[in-house]
Amino acid sequence: MADSPGRINTNRLITLGILLIVSIALEYYLHIQLGMTKVYPHAFYIPIILAAFWWGAKSGFFTALFLGILNTFSYYPEITNDCLGRAFAFVLIGFTTGFISDKRSQAESKLSEAKQELDAVFQCAGVGIRVINTDYKIINQNKEMGLLCGFKKDDAVGGNCSNFFSGDNCTTDKCALRQILSGVERVEVETKRTTKDGRIIHVNLMATPLRNNEGEIVGVIESFRDITERKKIEKEREKLTEELRRQVRIDGLTKVLSRRYLDKKLQDEVRRTQRYNCPLSVIMLDIDNFKEINDTYGHQMGDKALRVIAKSIREVMRANDFVGRYGGEEFIVVCVEAGIDEARNIAERVRKAIEKLQVAGKMGPQIKMTASFGVAQFKESEDFDTFVTRVDTALYKAKNEGRNQVCIAKGN
Repeated sequence: MADSPGRINTNRLITLGILLIVSIALEYYLHIQLGMTKVYPHAFYIPIILAAFWWGAKSGFFTALFLGILNTFSYYPEITNDCLGRAFAFVLIGFTTGFISDKRSQAESKLSEAKQELDAVFQCAGVGIRVINTDYKIINQNKEMGLLCGFKKDDAVGGNCSNFFSGDNCTTDKCALRQILSGVERVEVETKRTTKDGRIIHVNLMATPLRNNEGEIVGVIESFRDITERKKIEKEREKLTEELRRQVRIDGLTKVLSRRYLDKKLQDEVRRTQRYNCPLSVIMLDIDNFKEINDTYGHQMGDKALRVIAKSIREVMRANDFVGRYGGEEFIVVCVEAGIDEARNIAERVRKAIEKLQVAGKMGPQIKMTASFGVAQFKESEDFDTFVTRVDTALYKAKNEGRNQVCIAKGN
């Protein structure tokens, strides 16, 4: 803020002293060098310069003019050119000093306005901002920073930054100030910080160097934006996305792989088999007379039967195999790195397990079920569609030949 009239300022006092010395030197020149013999009252310079320096050019001019006239008439009736010269010197000194003072006041006023504008921006910024010196001491922070971290400015200023609004990166090489001092021009990172009341919040931290007039780094300016709500939304979105992915991968009724995901995984295994020349076999099974179960006992009983059979398949198959629902009452078991004989044995175990199952309704009798199976091993010369067609053909051969049996595909 610019100095008000009459307010003592060290710089002004120094400047005033210099001007007084100049004034006395001018008096010496006029009195000694030019031979002005009348005694000149040196004290006249002081009110002239004080008036000019504290209240500006106009006051300095009129004060000098008044004292110049007074000094001139003190020589009356011997008014000479020397007297007029002194009066002119008064006016010149008073106006010049006041003019300089006016310019200085204008510059100070503009500087004060700029500081006030900068402080307004600093305080009204929508993010928390704090300034830290190279000793890791907080030297300033805005109001938003206090609201964000819970520490008031008076409590935080002078304290170590790691003790106020600390985070995972504090006291490590990832510390913003350490990175800035090592030559990084801008640090921006998402991190967690602990508030005064112990809450852990997510923030976006951005840090830039604080430099002095010589361009040397004397600290860091850190700004914090609270992104806790955004992180919460992102987490909820990730959970929703994962649930949607799970729904795409998993059949909702039987909890085995869905048809789409089953096809993808089976195609991946076919490509792996072609690349590494390892065996791959597939079992396709269809529940016998499933339509009669739905028609006789209802779709709820049919759904229960599908769930029970899917559970039985998972219990019997090997750990590295996977099963998916291929159609309404059809399932496919992919036997990874298994030849035709091993796949046939797995199919027999599943067939016997299903044959032992009994599904009971709330009021109805126990329902026994069977299933028919087709088994095929992938051949190097065939493509994916041909492979699936072969195992499907083997399944329908098993059904046509009496059901509740395992049939090996042609070519194996």
